[in-house]
Amino acid sequence: DSISDTIVAKAFMEKPPLLWQSDLQHDVVLQTLLPDGKLFVVTDSGGCRSLNADDGSVAWAISDLGGMKSAKFVAIPNTKVGCLLEYKSTSDYNRRRQITRIHYYNSLVVIDYAAGNVLWKSDRFGYASVHGFFSLPSVDGLMLYGRDTGKTTWTVAARLRTGELLWRKDSLFGAQGAELIKRNSESDRVLNGQTLTTQ
Repeated sequence: DSISDTIVAKAFMEKPPLLWQSDLQHDVVLQTLLPDGKLFVVTDSGGCRSLNADDGSVAWAISDLGGMKSAKFVAIPNTKVGCLLEYKSTSDYNRRRQITRIHYYNSLVVIDYAAGNVLWKSDRFGYASVHGFFSLPSVDGLMLYGRDTGKTTWTVAARLRTGELLWRKDSLFGAQGAELIKRNSESDRVLNGQTLTTQ
């Protein structure tokens, strides 16, 4: 037993062999595994890259995203597209003076993670922050919602791969907790019968 215990202890104490290492030259704010098996890394310099898991070589790199202190990446199911979001949070008080955390995104960048290309950015619509989004798979679209600098809520639907505007509303929720999206125009019917994927 003492021999086997010694072998087990030695196995835990020994460092595993180093497979590879990569000098990113900046602090890492996000690292996650992509659906294609590659490692996705975002640094505070505003750059991101995809690394091959077997040897650490760079599959592709993007360097013009602006500085990020924190980030989140969400892959859209059944596509090679993902959304990179600069993550923000702030504190607020409810009616009982209890502190609550409010989370939102300063920007959203849609990336083709197979080719390593930026497809489009949410700032093209002129809003200050994105609070969340839904995937619209049957129309190959993405619905974003948030609040602008004037505290006005907004909702936008766009094509997933091109950012082409499908429709825009300067509202989010109606009075008395009304429906999220009011179908009062022909273009709104893209949501009819849709199963939304919340993120």
